[in-house]
Amino acid sequence: MKQFRRKPHVVSAIQVDDSTFDDDHPNDQHIADPSIVYDPKRRCVFIQTPHGTTRAEIGDWIVRDLNGDYYPCRSDIFDKTFETI
Repeated sequence: MKQFRRKPHVVSAIQVDDSTFDDDHPNDQHIADPSIVYDPKRRCVFIQTPHGTTRAEIGDWIVRDLNGDYYPCRSDIFDKTFETI
């Protein structure tokens, strides 16, 4: 089996935290995109992806990929995959 390295690329991301839901709506923690719905009652974010609707919880990251699509990423996976530039 061949080995491959992920090509380096820059993504935009924001972490879902308490201020995402506790501050006024919309706020700086919100991404203005129709594919993203913030649910302050459930304290989660619903994200429409090309593969269906996904859910981000407090602590998760919302990442914008190279195609401009958003997806959730658990914090532990995010920390292993990305670094701040």
